[in-house]
Amino acid sequence: MSKNVIFLILLFISLDGFAQDINELYDEARKSGNLEIAEKVKEVAIKVNDTRVLANTYYLIAYIHRKNENFYDAVLNYFKAIELYRELDDKKNLSSVLMNIGNIYTSSGFKDLSLKYFADAVSLRQNNHDSSGLVYTYRNIGSVYLDTHQLDSARSAYGKSLQIANAINDKTGAAIAYNALGTIFEDKGQHQKAREYYKLALDTDNSISMQARVLNNVGYSHMQEGNPQLAMEYFDKALQLKADDIEGRTFSILYANLASIYEPKFPDSALYFYEKSFSYLKDQTITLGADYFQTCYKLEGLYKAKNDFTKADHYEQLQYEFGTNMMKLQDELKSLNMQYQVEAATWRTKSDQQAAELQEQNALLRLIILLLVLFFTGALIFLCLYYRSRKQNAFVYERLTEAYEPLNAFLESKGAGRAN
Repeated sequence: MSKNVIFLILLFISLDGFAQDINELYDEARKSGNLEIAEKVKEVAIKVNDTRVLANTYYLIAYIHRKNENFYDAVLNYFKAIELYRELDDKKNLSSVLMNIGNIYTSSGFKDLSLKYFADAVSLRQNNHDSSGLVYTYRNIGSVYLDTHQLDSARSAYGKSLQIANAINDKTGAAIAYNALGTIFEDKGQHQKAREYYKLALDTDNSISMQARVLNNVGYSHMQEGNPQLAMEYFDKALQLKADDIEGRTFSILYANLASIYEPKFPDSALYFYEKSFSYLKDQTITLGADYFQTCYKLEGLYKAKNDFTKADHYEQLQYEFGTNMMKLQDELKSLNMQYQVEAATWRTKSDQQAAELQEQNALLRLIILLLVLFFTGALIFLCLYYRSRKQNAFVYERLTEAYEPLNAFLESKGAGRAN
């Protein structure tokens, strides 16, 4: 354990009674990404009953586990965060947690289950008017449909992401959607149409990261059309870009594409490029599981062809370990998903009941307001009529007085000097 960690833990122990200190220490845990510190923050938050910090800490612990590909522990802590965010009615963080869980289920092969989490996130983000969040959510939904070759559904989801991104001027979100729509047309065999969308992506976002993606995809498009030389030119252009700004998975795909071109005639070159591709996958065995397994399979076959059975066995063993770990993870995640679905249904029922009660209260309030309006309207009408009646009586009295004045004057003149 490092001296910094020991110091921070001692600091926790001495200051864990103050909310301000908890927030400061939570920030330290978040910045460092240290699991030990995060666990200590959790203990302190429980002790002082700080629900907000506790919810955020569970979220942080889950994030750290996910980053280390400890997906079961990640989901466990995400579920604890969900419970607290529901209590806090924090829809923004709740939807973010659901997105992270959905991504884990996607990586673990549960595409259909991941869509349920994404759908719940869509509902929350729509109610919360979170347009930026919806751009990301629909993108992930589209990715699931694309991976499962449901191309029309993928196109619909990416189309929604693109529409919202354009509405809020999210250039990066729009470019990612254009790029994804290009891959959909590529899968449909419409290569020229695909390249038109790749160009739209680059016109929208000319960042190094997007350039690398687009150059790879354009190269792949030409490769699919049977023009490997032109494809290699695009792959080489992508590899000449600034490496620090390119995602690891993009590098992995670029090298795998080059390997597939060399594989039929130049197996040694293919081995080199597959090894380069594998170097970006070895620490993300589950997150990029399909790419990881496929690359291991290719390397095993190529090394067997070279009679290098030691390395071939190594990659065969990696495939076996991947399969074993994936099956174990899937069993664990199945049980957790059942737990979530039950709790989510209960929460929805409770929310629906609260909404119904609120509607009843609002209906009663509207009725009371209506009755008050009718009462005051009636009172006003009565006062107006009463005032008008009084005014009319006064007018009649005045007219009668005016009419009798001559008569009174005449009578007074006739009776002048007469004793009563």
